[in-house]
Amino acid sequence: MAVKPNIPPKTRRPASISVITVTYNACDLLRATMESVLAQDTADLEHIIIDGGSADGTVALVEGRSFE
Repeated sequence: MAVKPNIPPKTRRPASISVITVTYNACDLLRATMESVLAQDTADLEHIIIDGGSADGTVALVEGRSFE
């Protein structure tokens, strides 16, 4: 049986969500992944991208979107 915190629903903080994407030379696929994560309707969301040394523009894509 789960125990619910004794906090009124309106004052509960939304769950923190971390999306971790690991990529290597997948710039085209990563673009769609980033768009999907950005489209989420969650205020407390972070997207962590780990690149394995791509040479296909992946790093430039991530750097160009890093402050959105």
